[in-house]
Amino acid sequence: MEKQEYEKSVLEYEDVKDAMDYHHRLGIEEGYQKGLEEGREEGREALLIAARKFLELGVSVTDVAAATGLSEQQVQELKG
Repeated sequence: MEKQEYEKSVLEYEDVKDAMDYHHRLGIEEGYQKGLEEGREEGREALLIAARKFLELGVSVTDVAAATGLSEQQVQELKG
C-alpha cells in the first residue's frame, strides 16, 4: 500500500513539475517576443528621429532614404 501511494505521489509530482516547466518556458518565450517588439519599436523611433534631424540639416530626401533605409515616400511624410 505504501509503495502504491509513493508511486502515485511521484507521478503527481512529475505532472506538476512538467506543467510548471511548460509554463516557465511559455513565459520566457512571451517575454522574449515582447522584448523583441519593444526593441523594434525603439529602433524605429530612433530611426525616425535621425531622419528628421537629417532633414532639418538640409540633407536631401533621397540621401535620407538611402541612409536610413526608409522609403522616399516615408521621408517625404516626415518632411511634411
